[in-house]
Amino acid sequence: FDLSSGINAEYGGAGGGFALGAKSVRPKSVVWVLWGDGSCAYSIAEIEPATRLNLPFIAIIGNDGSWGQIEREQVKMLGSDVGCPLNPATPYHKVGEGYGAVGLEIRPSATEEKMQQTLRLAQEEHSKGRTVVVNVALGKSKFREGSVSV
Repeated sequence: FDLSSGINAEYGGAGGGFALGAKSVRPKSVVWVLWGDGSCAYSIAEIEPATRLNLPFIAIIGNDGSWGQIEREQVKMLGSDVGCPLNPATPYHKVGEGYGAVGLEIRPSATEEKMQQTLRLAQEEHSKGRTVVVNVALGKSKFREGSVSV
């Protein structure tokens, strides 16, 4: 699956606002937001103006049930994960629907074919002028291990 045909950016929790700005200046581009389940909390509400103002984008929310980047170093440094665990069952795709977007989900059991099918559906819905939120279940990773983000 190739994301290179659009504008790709993620800057912590600012992704929603940046997506609106990108879509405003490049209305014919496909804008993708790549959020973690923690960072999306900062700007998931930007889905509402995206739908209301016809500035659609595709949001991919990687849902591993934690502020993983923070948790890794916090536990090493402070011996506690307080404030880091999140509920992995949070239905972010339904949150998107509540703001007027199309909500899609990729479950842990999804095959690669099913994942690609879901992402193609996201692109198809976006081509119809719809904002799309894809809630993607993830396992734990060592993403950015060693970075200090406490």
